[in-house]
Amino acid sequence: MFEDESGFGARHRRWYRLHGHLLRYWTYPDDEKYKPPIGSIDLLKCSEKFRRPPPPDDVESLVLAKQGNTAIQRYLLSADCE
Repeated sequence: MFEDESGFGARHRRWYRLHGHLLRYWTYPDDEKYKPPIGSIDLLKCSEKFRRPPPPDDVESLVLAKQGNTAIQRYLLSADCE
């Protein structure tokens, strides 16, 4: 997963599991058995482009875009194999 960290981009390897319409993720595959996910992406909201009102301190980046009074959260994912 590509994430914005203090204005710089960083890629983080994550373990993903699809649960219905939620794509949940952990740091390591074994974490899924013992820990709650560190995050999730609701795939039903992808068509809504994760629109939300932007807080005043939001800064545009590779993972956040502003369109008028709306902020759009982007998730950039890649896989090691097909």
